[in-house]
Amino acid sequence: VAMRFSLFGADVWCACRIVYTVDEVDGDVMKFGFAYGTLPSHIAQGEGRYLIEWNRDTDEVCYEIASFARPVFLPARIVPFAMRRKQKQLHAASGRRMQELVRESHRLGQELLK
Repeated sequence: VAMRFSLFGADVWCACRIVYTVDEVDGDVMKFGFAYGTLPSHIAQGEGRYLIEWNRDTDEVCYEIASFARPVFLPARIVPFAMRRKQKQLHAASGRRMQELVRESHRLGQELLK
């Protein structure tokens, strides 16, 4: 997996590798997700996990993002708050997109039930 974004006015490519996936069913609860680890060319060293949990009984959906990282790219080490701010922006954008997808899938599901 590779991401490209701007940091201090420069395009930065960050490469990661999927280290494990989650695909579990426990009664009415289904969990799906993945975790990635950064590769040496990444500006930070760390991991991130994205997990969706759906309770089929209550139709409740939870989305969890967990990550940790330490900067290794010199500009990110000098100004670490910029890296943390970028991570928070990416997590917020991911959460908003997930909410959109859940709403859309719920709407489509309701249409199919008609």
